[in-house]
Amino acid sequence: MYSRARALALEPIAGYCALDKANDIERRQYSSTESAVSAQYRLLAYWVDCDVLKDFRAGVSKALIPCILVMATKKHEWVYTTTLSRQDLVDRTFAELAAAPKVTGVMEKDADGVYFGQMQKVTWDQKEAVVAGVTGMTKVKRFVLSAVAYGLYANQQTFLTLKDRAATAVRSLIAANRADE
Repeated sequence: MYSRARALALEPIAGYCALDKANDIERRQYSSTESAVSAQYRLLAYWVDCDVLKDFRAGVSKALIPCILVMATKKHEWVYTTTLSRQDLVDRTFAELAAAPKVTGVMEKDADGVYFGQMQKVTWDQKEAVVAGVTGMTKVKRFVLSAVAYGLYANQQTFLTLKDRAATAVRSLIAANRADE
C-alpha cells in the first residue's frame, strides 16, 4: 500500500491486517477515525489484529482493537516535513514531551523513535472500557510519522506490549522506506 503523498510504503506488521476501504463498514470506520484525528494528523493506515478483523467481518465482534494507526503529523493544515535527522527529531521530541505536563508518560527513546503512552475511557455496546495507546514517533523520508498501537488496558504490562508493537511498526516503516532517507 502506498500513501497518496510521496509514495510511502505502508505494509502492516506481522499479525495485523489493513482495513479494506472497498468494504463499506470498514471504509466508514477509517473515515470516522480520519475525521477524529484530522486536526493534528493525516491518517495513512489503519491496521487491526488479523484475528480481530476476521471476527469483526463475521459479525462476532464490534470492536476493532487491538489496532495500529499510522499517521503523518500536520502543521498548519499541511503534512509536516522536516530536514532534521531522525536522531535530532527523536532527541528534540523526547525533550519536549518530557517537559510537557499534558503527556501521560514519556516511556523511552531509541535510535528509531520516541515512545509515549496514553489512556482513554471509551464505550462499546453500552460497556465502558479503558483503552491504552502507545505512540511511536519517528521520521520516515522527510515526514514525521506516528505509529499508535492501541489495546484494552489490563495492567502495566499492556503498555509494554503496546510499546513493542509501536516500536515494531516504527522499525517496519523505516525499513520499508529506506531508499529516500
